[in-house]
Formats: sequence, C-alpha cells, structure tokens
Amino acid sequence: MFWLPPGEYYVGANPRTPGTVPGPQDLWARTFFPGVTEPEAATVIVINKGGESNGIDINIRASQTPLFKISGVTRNPYARPNAAGVADQSISQFYLVPREASVLDPINIPTVVANSLPVNARPNGEFELRNIRPGSYDLIPYYLDNPPPVVSSTPAAAQPPTRRYMLSHNPIEVRNADVTGLTLTLAPGVNLSGEVLVSATGPQPIRLESVRLGLRPLTTSPAAISSIIGSFPLDASGKFAVPGVPPDRYSFAISGIPDTAFVADIRQGGASVFDPGFLVDGNANPVQVVLDGGGVQVGGTVLNSDRKTAAGATVVLVPAAGRRQNSMLYKNTMSDDSGHFTLRGVSPGQYTAYAWESVPPTAWQNAEYLSNFEGLGRPLVVERQSPAELQLDLIPLESRR
Repeated sequence: MFWLPPGEYYVGANPRTPGTVPGPQDLWARTFFPGVTEPEAATVIVINKGGESNGIDINIRASQTPLFKISGVTRNPYARPNAAGVADQSISQFYLVPREASVLDPINIPTVVANSLPVNARPNGEFELRNIRPGSYDLIPYYLDNPPPVVSSTPAAAQPPTRRYMLSHNPIEVRNADVTGLTLTLAPGVNLSGEVLVSATGPQPIRLESVRLGLRPLTTSPAAISSIIGSFPLDASGKFAVPGVPPDRYSFAISGIPDTAFVADIRQGGASVFDPGFLVDGNANPVQVVLDGGGVQVGGTVLNSDRKTAAGATVVLVPAAGRRQNSMLYKNTMSDDSGHFTLRGVSPGQYTAYAWESVPPTAWQNAEYLSNFEGLGRPLVVERQSPAELQLDLIPLESRR
C-alpha cells in the first residue's frame, strides 16, 4: 500500500460476507496484524513522514464460533400480482446491522442479506437467512413499492407513481443457536413534514432552493435509511414532505448552505430537539430547521514541540461535554503548508480545540477515544460576531494515553 499519510494504522484481513452456500472462507475470522482476532489486541503500525513499514504478515485465524440461521415469516401486504397474476408476498432482502460494532468495524455500513429460500418455497412470507455470525443485530426487512402511474385519457394528466418505503426494525440476538419462529411486520412508515427557516442573514445568502436534507437515525444504522430514502429538497417556501419514514429518532444531514452559515436549532412541537433529535412516530409533529447565516470564523496556527508550524494537522472543535451527541456542532479542517487553519460557520458556544498529527476520521466523537487526550486541547468560547484566533499545540502520535 502506497502514499499513506503519516499516522497510526491497524492492518487486517476481512473474510468475505457469508453467502447463501457455505464455503471454506466462511470459517475464516477477521484477523489483525500480527494474527489476532480481537481489535484491542491488534498492533498499531506507526507510519512516519517519508517512512516505510515492512513485514506486516498476517496469519488468518479460523473462526472459533459456528454460524447460525435466522428464520421466520414476514408478509408484504402491498404486493401486487405480476403479469402471470401471482403476487409474491414474501420479502427477498434484509438489512442486518450490527448493534455491537467495535472501534474498527465499518460503522453505518449495513449488510444486505438475501432470503435463501426460493420464491416457490415461501408462499406465506417465509424467510431464512443463513451463515450468520453470533452477535446482536437490527434485522430490517425491506421493500420498495413503486405503484403504477395513474393512467389518464390525456397523457399530460398522467401522474407519476408515489414510492412507498416499507420496513421495520427488529432487535435480534444470535448467540448459541439458530433464531427461529420470528414473525416480522412490514409497515409503510410515517409521513414527515416540516420547514426550513432563516433566522439571520450573513455575508453569503442562504438559498432555500439549494438546501437538501437527509435523515440520520440516532438508534439504528444511518446508512440503511439513507440508502433507502436518500436526500430530499425543499419547495420554494422552504417546506418539505417525506413519505414513508420508518419510526425512529432522527437528526438531519444538511447540505447546500454557505460555509458561513450554521444550523441554529431544530424544533418539534414547540420545543428544541437539536441535541436529542426529533421523533418520527404515528403522531409525529412537523419539524422546523432554523438556519443562521452569521457563523463565526475561528482561525489560527498549529505549532509542534519545536515551536515550528505544523502542516497537515487535523484541527477539530469539540462542543461542550453536555452537547457532544450533536454531530452538527463539531467542526474540523486541516492546517495548510504554513500551519494555518480556518474554520467557518461555527455556532456560538463552548468548545475545546484539538490539533492532532494523526487521528481516525470522526474518532473525536467517541468519548472513550477523546478521553485519551484529556488536557491536551484548548478551551474556547465562541461568541457571535467575534472571530477567534488560536495558537494550538500539535498532539503527536505518541500522545495517546
């Protein structure tokens, strides 16, 4: 592997995702250098600038745990007959999302598992998922309904179909035996509506027609939902409506706003839900997103232990301890060749600024990881219309406690 930036790395070999037909590789375990299966026991490889690291040999370990099956029934109440007049009421695909991911697991990447039973063997919605490793999962049956368009004698009057997303979240424990006899219910979800408001202007205008929202579930896999629903735009007045949203607690992923703007608040039912997230259920109230164009600029310089400027450092603003579950409050960038950095669109509030020589992406949102650098950041109070200029000490690779 070439052209790696300096930093700390784990090197490992992943077995393939178990298929419907068992094979020799299904007995392999994910193995890290120098030949261990537990991430905590893996050896950290330090790559220095211009350096090399050789002899990273990995002996694949065999899985010490057997594989199991998950089976049961889930019927699709919205199935329509095909050209032959047969309505397949079974579900073909499922998301299987680990609930106990380790620090080295690919977070937010759900595994798609196919129903192993042939169509003619599942007349009542039977399903069987094979070669499942022990663990705690969210099992999500999934079906995308594309109703046919409304046909009219006037072609221009024909209406496009309205897609419906149907799924359900089901916590599953796979330990020492097959999980059988499940009965899963498929539901069309809830209609979510709301609007985006602009509370204050800034140096760059916020154009609502450019803003797009995406849903980020806070209790299940964001990738599973975003891959189904995707992002959605606003109308000319800033309003939005999303059909078939699975019940859950959510935050938003927001794009299309200037880098000088920030999300000031998210409200539902007259109360702020910016930090804990908003609830989508059968009684979901409309959601308001409040944007502010007057974000604060925070800049400065990163210095190493020799008091020379440090290029390529990862600079992060971490919000106060009570608000760290809110991913929208974090800001990060890289220092340039002169060691300088600039963060725009910062929300007023209390932060701690860190400058790492190397840090895994988004690791600063993990409380356990951040505790390794207690006292190595610089506290900062960001005030409206008061640009801040900082001098940060570089946190070197060996500073992890």
